[in-house]
Amino acid sequence: MYCPSDVNTGFIELVGPIQQADLTSITIKSYPLSISFAPRTTTPSLIGNRIDESTENTCTFKGQRFSLVDVQICSVTNKGYRLPGSTTPPAAELIISFSANKAAQDLSALSGILMCVPIYDSGNQNHAEYLNQLIDPSIPSCQYTHLVGSDYTGNDYQQIPNSSLSSCIKSCCGDTNCLAYTFKSGTCSLKNAIPNLNKTGDTSMITGTVNHNVANSGSATASCPVPNCPKPNCNGKHGKNGLKDDKKSGVPTLESIFYGWDGDTGQSSIAYKTCFETIDSNNNPTSKSLYVVVFPNGIHLTQAGYQQLLIQLNGALPPYMIPPAIRGGDSTLRSYTFNDDGNKVPTITSQDGIIYSTPISSCTDEFRNRFEYFTLPPRLPTSVSARYNSEQCPYYKTTEYKCMPFNQLKDLSGAYVVPGNKTLDTILYEQQQAQLLENAGDIPNVKNGLTTEQIEGIVAGVAGVAIAAIIALKVGSWISNHA
Repeated sequence: MYCPSDVNTGFIELVGPIQQADLTSITIKSYPLSISFAPRTTTPSLIGNRIDESTENTCTFKGQRFSLVDVQICSVTNKGYRLPGSTTPPAAELIISFSANKAAQDLSALSGILMCVPIYDSGNQNHAEYLNQLIDPSIPSCQYTHLVGSDYTGNDYQQIPNSSLSSCIKSCCGDTNCLAYTFKSGTCSLKNAIPNLNKTGDTSMITGTVNHNVANSGSATASCPVPNCPKPNCNGKHGKNGLKDDKKSGVPTLESIFYGWDGDTGQSSIAYKTCFETIDSNNNPTSKSLYVVVFPNGIHLTQAGYQQLLIQLNGALPPYMIPPAIRGGDSTLRSYTFNDDGNKVPTITSQDGIIYSTPISSCTDEFRNRFEYFTLPPRLPTSVSARYNSEQCPYYKTTEYKCMPFNQLKDLSGAYVVPGNKTLDTILYEQQQAQLLENAGDIPNVKNGLTTEQIEGIVAGVAGVAIAAIIALKVGSWISNHA
């Protein structure tokens, strides 16, 4: 079936500025989401627009565990998520996808969780360590431009097969005869003149010019926009004493996006639950649920660093694609219309997992009733302080608890809590027997150190002595009566 009409559907695009009053009205102090990212000893690989990450990374939502299945750098998916006072739009988005460990049986259960982090190409670097390690430090030596969906017409004096956009630009910068280039489908075409520009609309084609007389501003060591640069000595919360352990090892993990240092609280978030549809080979729809968490403060790269990352992505940002681990093997509904009966009619489906977006005004009841704002980052499995924090430790309603057999209890992470090989009856029996012996005053307190067999032996011994005493009394009484 299709998604209901009274819930969020697709990715939600917020229309209009978010007012502080509206944000305050949806603020939630208890965060239902926790994250656990495995440590790394090697830098992750960038494969296309995807980052090769460990499946040991997990998150937990209200006791349900999810495993990481995909990390993508893509075009901006969640639009309009600007906190009050923020005016800079993001250039791209990093989306971390988690799939439910237990398959959802209906729409009330989540099929996946998406943690969406905007990427900005301006301002001071912030929470950028993870992406910086992916950026090639050998950036083009000259100033260049790149235009997506265009081509400089004219003859090519050289073609380089099996190329990437990054190596194509470097080749043009390294050849004083080259003034322009065109890159398409792994082929780099170098031109010794700047011909007319033709806008093709083909997003797989990128073209541009180079200026050998002007050095790339990003290549200056003073700006240091890429990794492998000297790190300044800092004090305070950014200093070496406050750095996370992964920073000390030199291999930042995904955790550094949310916690740049111990006590970092900058990554607040806006979250919503939404529904999307898959369409099988018989055109039958199935609806699934996602929990989408957007972190508006995001990741801030230098402009030169972002441009270098962009050409490593071949100059184009693909849309986010829901991985098969979340959607299954079916296509997703990308666009639709309504028939005369008000029912959805698919017009475009996507085998890659692309879904549609739905606009919602930030000043409506839909926003106030369907969205949540969290002032702190997701919780970590362990923290520097073991003290209880009401902002991070969630309260659960009584309806969210469930009665379970004593040997099938689960903790909030979904792991079984098994009290050894003893049943509840055995534990209660041992405690009762030990208490009886302690009350009798014949032996010291042994309830914490004796096994069931030992307690039974002691009880039997005491009972035997008592029986012998009773028999002796009766025999003595009989003898005295017949003497």
